[in-house]
Parts: sequence; C-alpha cells; structure tokens
Amino acid sequence: MTDAAGNPSFPYFDQVSDKIAVYMKRGGIDDFSAAYRMACQATPQIAVLIGQKANLKRRREAEEARRAAMSSISNSIPLSSADLETPNRTRGGRPRELDWDGAMIEVIRIADINGLPPTQADLCKQIGDWFVKEVDREPAESELKKFASKIYNGLRQRGWEPKGS
Repeated sequence: MTDAAGNPSFPYFDQVSDKIAVYMKRGGIDDFSAAYRMACQATPQIAVLIGQKANLKRRREAEEARRAAMSSISNSIPLSSADLETPNRTRGGRPRELDWDGAMIEVIRIADINGLPPTQADLCKQIGDWFVKEVDREPAESELKKFASKIYNGLRQRGWEPKGS
C-alpha cells in the first residue's frame, strides 16, 4: 500500500509486524493503523527515525515558508534607491553621506535571521547602531524614522503584522 505521494503507507511493517499481531490479538485493538502506530512507538529505533523524519519535514516546511515570505516581501516593497536617499537630496548632486542601500541590506539580514523587530523604534535603534558601526555616524532620528516607516507601512499595506504586536 502507498500514500498519495507513492510512499509506502507502512514503511516499518517488517520490523514491527510481530508487535502489531500482539496488539491486535491480545490488546483488543481492531484498527490496523492504530496497532501499527503503537508498534512503531514501542520500537525505540523506529520511534527515533519517525521523530527525525518529522523534524526534517517541519524544518523544510519552515524554510520554504521563510523563503516564500522573504520573496513576497522583497517583491512587494516599492522602494527604489531614490526612496532610500537622505531627505531633501537631489539626484546628481553631492554624493550621499550615508549608505541607505547598505541599511536596507542590513534590514533584510535582520529579517532573515530574527524576523523584523516588533516596533519601528526597535528597527530604528538597530539601524542606527549599524550606521555607527559602518560609518561611525548615526543619522538623525527623523531620517531613521522615515526609513523604518517606509518599510513597516509598505509591509502593513500588504497585510503583514510584526510578531509580538
């Protein structure tokens, strides 16, 4: 017997068939699937294998969900490099003093590792610290707020809410 994906429905049958028989004859269990599950759980090596497979499946699903979320976020935030420039700065003029593109990359790194912070203020603090580390200068609080606001408002317009809010 196989499942919808073509995998064996009872892959450990050969290893637990004796226990299944005992559960069904002496244990009063008439459901083969229940007896099979109980036999697998009662066999330590198989119980460990089943647990490892379940953990691997959860990790794969979580990774796929994380990738899908990051893809939808990066594809849906309408930020151009002009949006990230220092306020009131014209293109083609004096070079920017602060690396706002680098700050956006740092936001993506933060989101990838820990998820975005629950508040804009927390993100402002982290990005301000990043600027101090990278260029030994922190932008004005109003610039940090404008930067974080674009990110959080853009995500919220698409139905995102920070964890813990």
